[in-house]
Formats: sequence, C-alpha cells, structure tokens
Amino acid sequence: QCFNFVVVVALDANIPENERTKEGKEENRQRRMSGLQLSKAKVFIGTWNVGDTAPADMTPFLNHIEGTDLVVLSFQECNYDVKSGSCEKDFFARVTGILTDYDVLVATSMWTIRMLVLVKKSEANRVTNLKVCNEATGIGHVVANKGGIAVGLRFDSTLMCFVGSHLAAHLEKVESRNADVKE
Repeated sequence: QCFNFVVVVALDANIPENERTKEGKEENRQRRMSGLQLSKAKVFIGTWNVGDTAPADMTPFLNHIEGTDLVVLSFQECNYDVKSGSCEKDFFARVTGILTDYDVLVATSMWTIRMLVLVKKSEANRVTNLKVCNEATGIGHVVANKGGIAVGLRFDSTLMCFVGSHLAAHLEKVESRNADVKE
C-alpha cells in the first residue's frame, strides 16, 4: 500500500525572527501581507510499506514527481535479499536511478525504515540547515523495528520537517502509537 501527495507551498521570504507576542505576530503578519514576497516550492511526499519484498518497478510510485522541487520518500518494512551488497544500498540505488534530475540530501535508514529526501538539481542552493534524527520505539523503546526518522531543513526562509514512521499496527494499538509519537 502506498500513498503519494504533491504539496505546493508558498514560501515567505521575509518572515521576521521576533514574533514573541500576539501583538507582534499580528503586526508582522500585516507587514508581510503588505509587502509579501513569495516564492513557490512543489513538494512530493510519498510513503510505502513495501512488505519486505523488492519492488519490481518503482516508476508508478514516483509518477507524480515531475516539476517538484523536493521529493520526500519514506519506506517501511524495506528488507529483502539481494545478490550482492545490502538491501539499503540496492533500494536507494533503485530510487535514485529513476530520479536522475535530483540530488540526494538524505538517504538514511533505521533498521527496515528508510527515508530519502531529494532536491531538484537546479534548486539545491535553496536548501540549508539540514538535520536528521531518529527514534526507536520497538521492544523496550530500543529496538528499531518500530519508530521514526525526521528530516528538518530550510527551503529559502521556510523551515520544513518531514517524519517517516513505522508504528504498531491495528486499531487496538492506538494508545501505544500515540505514546510512541509523544516519545
């Protein structure tokens, strides 16, 4: 099962740093609205539980990326046998082999959870302040079969954070999932 989203984000290039009070926020909002300088970013966000099998063809999953500036991909249960090398390297090579117009910002794994963040080569200079972290929430909150990976970045002047996770399944695990997210 996979889900794809394409998001168009209007980025405000002139957000003042100091917005500590309600009045300050309103004043800054009015100032921004009067002299707003916006740039746009189109972001493709996809997640897919691959069920520990090698995907035969990733093209259908990635068929909506044309014209996007950022591509954010999260995969769960991504562990399968490869003839040589590692599943992780094989999987990342499958994706980047399709997305040749993009530079890889992040290619990271936590056990069988994988996350890729790519930027269109022509837009790479718009990305700064890249940060990556992960949190294992599996057995004893140590085992990384469950958990999440977060990637934060600044695109122009806008901060963005993307989280890919693999948490306990089924309706009866809602409280457990919510507790894991809080962690």
